[in-house]
Amino acid sequence: FGAPRAFATSLKERVTFYNQKWGVEGPTTRAAHWIPFALPGSQAVKGNVLLVGDAAGCADPAVGAGISWGVKSSSLAFDAIMAYFQGEETDLNWYQALYDHHILEALRAGMALRNVLLLSLLLTGKPWDDAVQAVLDCLCGRLTYLAWKRRHPMLYALGLGLQKVVVPRVT
Repeated sequence: FGAPRAFATSLKERVTFYNQKWGVEGPTTRAAHWIPFALPGSQAVKGNVLLVGDAAGCADPAVGAGISWGVKSSSLAFDAIMAYFQGEETDLNWYQALYDHHILEALRAGMALRNVLLLSLLLTGKPWDDAVQAVLDCLCGRLTYLAWKRRHPMLYALGLGLQKVVVPRVT
């Protein structure tokens, strides 16, 4: 579960609470670390160095998973490198444009969805089923964060507003 840093301090207690509520048995262990997420304006290119995967902040904002985002950013980096070596591009800065469009925009939409999910938890004490389903659909590939953004522009705007107002205050 991805959450702002301030929520991480009580994450074990929250997991224990929901395990008890849902009847999940067994010990709760804490195995977590802070995951840096790429933000608008993040640089993924400097000279002839391209950042991919974790180094580029490519982690799923809802759950912190990074393998699929690492593969996606690596694939985009490969395209940029090949275009450069084939003479189609004069430098590797094309990767930054690909990264901005294909990675940062999607991660921003994912952060908005995550924030809507967190808001539902804070307001009602339980996750909003539609938000949980949207996260699960994104994780399994039935939906993308950008498609969620197009389908739910008001929720996207709400989630972005939360990102700008609430998240900086609790991290």
